[in-house]
Parts: sequence; structure tokens; C-alpha cells
Amino acid sequence: MFQIYGHECACCGEKNLKFLTLDHVNGDGRIDLKRLGNQISILKDAVERPDKSKYQILCYNCNLGRYHNGGVCPHKDSLF
Repeated sequence: MFQIYGHECACCGEKNLKFLTLDHVNGDGRIDLKRLGNQISILKDAVERPDKSKYQILCYNCNLGRYHNGGVCPHKDSLF
């Protein structure tokens, strides 16, 4: 996964692999979860059918920040 999508957070640049996760660029992870059944299958799909317009690497902070801020990481939101 990291070889395909990179070894750092696409938002803040965090490089510690223990903090990094796969993110759905368009926020459609729940659709993939219903379609593929579980997170392991999503990871397999991301590797077997690479699509940088669909997936990116984010750290957990940026990933959750996007989730709780309408799809925009607080790092990128001019209101914060």
C-alpha cells in the first residue's frame, strides 16, 4: 500500500508508518465497506486496483479531522 500511495500523510507530511492509514479521497469509505465487506478487502482492492484519485495516505489525525470537519482536514480549513 505504501509503495503505491506513498510513505507520508498527504496532508501534513507525517512519516511515522504507525500513524498512517488509507483514506478514501472522496469520503466514500462506507460505500466500499458495504461493497467489499471489510477493511482488509478494501486494502486489497486499493493495492490490486491502484487508484490515486480514490485512495490516499493520511495520518490518523488528518483522517479523523476530515471526518469531523465535513471532509476538510483542519490543517486545510481557513476557519481554524
